[in-house]
Amino acid sequence: MSKRWLQQLVEHHIVDGWNDPRMFTQMRLKRRGVTPNSINDFVDRVGITRRKNEMKISQKVFEYCLR
Repeated sequence: MSKRWLQQLVEHHIVDGWNDPRMFTQMRLKRRGVTPNSINDFVDRVGITRRKNEMKISQKVFEYCLR
């Protein structure tokens, strides 16, 4: 999800804000108890880079890697 698309959800009051449980943001992850170290471990396992291409990862894969 792009920030632009998420911002439209917030501006049109479709969600309650950036930390809404339905949003896939860092604020939401922190609210759910996901630590910065676990996010870094996930990135290392999956191999996400800062390239211009998009990498789509399902939430199930993300939660599996955090175990």
